[in-house]
Amino acid sequence: IVMRTPNLTMMRVNVGEPQFYIRGLGSNSDSAAGDPTVGVFQDEIYVGRVSGAAFDVFDMERVEVLRGPQGTLFGRNTPAGVVKFDSVRPELKKTGGYASLSVGTYSTVNAEGALNMPMGNNSALRISLLNQTRDDWVNNTVPTGLTQELEGYRDSALRLQWLYEPNKDFSALAN
Repeated sequence: IVMRTPNLTMMRVNVGEPQFYIRGLGSNSDSAAGDPTVGVFQDEIYVGRVSGAAFDVFDMERVEVLRGPQGTLFGRNTPAGVVKFDSVRPELKKTGGYASLSVGTYSTVNAEGALNMPMGNNSALRISLLNQTRDDWVNNTVPTGLTQELEGYRDSALRLQWLYEPNKDFSALAN
């Protein structure tokens, strides 16, 4: 997202904690007492802390970057703008999904997939999975170092969504 979006920068404050800047505006505080100036939303839910924005991005319908003050639409903590992540929603009349697998050096394996299942005429379930692993690939040459091998990871995520839509005037989504 950052490489393809003009005027958007992302920096890591701590390990795994992204901090967004839009047109150079942002907060570099990693304090729990400080509020970000770029609001982050995941499926229309405000992510209030920098550490909460370190979620896995998978099975996305779209990512929106809205620059400038967005207080009218999104409330406080958005004077620099908003980064909004929207997951693919369940579909009522379509069974389907996808699967993706990639492998690489250092036993790197990235697996991602989703399955959409209608459940009757007015509800549907969507299951999305992500699993990423890599072996340690950095060797600490200091003999007294606490960790001799590092930089490997194992990261897994699951998202379940259930959509209930009895008519076109009402719908409920549990995510």
